[in-house]
Formats: sequence, C-alpha cells, structure tokens
Amino acid sequence: MTSTPETRSARAPRTVAFGRAAIGIPLVVAVVWAGLQAASLRNTVEANARLAAAPTAVAVVNVQKVLQKASDAAQWQMKLQALLNSARDEVTARRDALIALRNEVEKTKEPELREAKEQEFALEKLRAEEWAKLREIEVDREKSLMVLSLMRLIRSEAKAVAQSSGYQLVLVDDSATPLEPDPNINASREAQVLMRAASLRVLYAEESIDITEQVIVRLNNAAATQPADSNAPAPAGSQR
Repeated sequence: MTSTPETRSARAPRTVAFGRAAIGIPLVVAVVWAGLQAASLRNTVEANARLAAAPTAVAVVNVQKVLQKASDAAQWQMKLQALLNSARDEVTARRDALIALRNEVEKTKEPELREAKEQEFALEKLRAEEWAKLREIEVDREKSLMVLSLMRLIRSEAKAVAQSSGYQLVLVDDSATPLEPDPNINASREAQVLMRAASLRVLYAEESIDITEQVIVRLNNAAATQPADSNAPAPAGSQR
C-alpha cells in the first residue's frame, strides 16, 4: 500500500507520544528507587536508635557512713567487744598463772621436784600459746561474720532503695577517702598514695544521687522490728 502524505501526518502524533513515554519511564524508576533508599535509610536510623542503650541511672552509697550509723553495726561491735574483753581477761589469768608457776620453779631446790615443776611450766606455757592461737582464730571468724552480715544487709537495702527510686546501678562511694600517706606504715609515701588512688571506685558523686541516708533508715527500721530479747544480730546467712 502506497503511503500518502495524509497517512504520514496521521501517524506522526503517535511517534511523538511514544517518545515522551520512553523518556518518562527512567525518570519514574529513578524516583521510586530514591524513595526506597530513603525509606531504607530511615528504617536503619530508627533501628539503631532503638538499639542504642538508654542512659543508666546511677546512685552511690557511703559504706563507711552506714557502718557508723547502722544499728546492726553497733550490735555487732558490742558482741565483738565482749568477745575481746573475755579473751583479754583470760589472757591475764593465764599469764598470772604462768608467772606464779615460774616463781614456784625458782623457789624449788630439790632437783627432781624442780624438774617436775619445769615440765609442768613448759606444758602450761604450750597450752597457753595454743589457746591464744584458737582465740585469735575465733576473733577473726567473728570479725569476718560481722563484715559479711553487714555487707549483705547493706547490699539488700541498697537494692531495695534503687529499685523503688529508679536506679539501675549502685556504686560504693569512696570519693572522700583521704589519699595522704600514713607515716606509721612501713611503705614509701609514693607507694601509699598510688595504692590508695588505684583502689578508688568513685572520684566524684553529686549529692543528689547519694542514697546512703535512705539505706541507713531502712537498716535501722528493720533492726527496730526485731524481738526485744534479740541482742545479737541475725546470722550472716539469714534473711529478714
């Protein structure tokens, strides 16, 4: 079929329309791709924000202050002091007995009797030394039980205060610990200062995060609810 000018002019608009559509397709694809990339980036940012750790609420407790003011600490100190007084009295009695026995040995002139007295003195001296070692172990055990018991109570009450006040972490506040060397300690001044500085847990703590007084109040309130005839603190492994 022969193409006439009229036929060619009728087909021309279709060619122009097809050309515009061909140009528009890449543009649409580019816009869609950019939108997908932006959405992916936004999702990544939001996911990272969710994964980022929230700020940790921190509180501090001055353990030394608690030990000075807590009723349980005072009761333990009384119990320990009574044990020390008893040991000191027995040491005095045993020492006086040994002195008296030694005097008897010195006064005895008869050889066989003197030898018997010396053996008796040596045996009593050995018994006194063994007794002193056992008493030392007993006192050390009571001191360790005191520290264990008090620290368990402090830890428990600090946890209770933290949970009720919204704290996630409680540190021992030793920021007021002196760093000055002690001239009575057999170590160089530099070594003492470095050792004390290295052992510090906290350098500074704002007063607003100090929950020491709250811990003391809870400890003393718990101690006040104990039976009146309970003079000794609860055993180290017990729970209130």
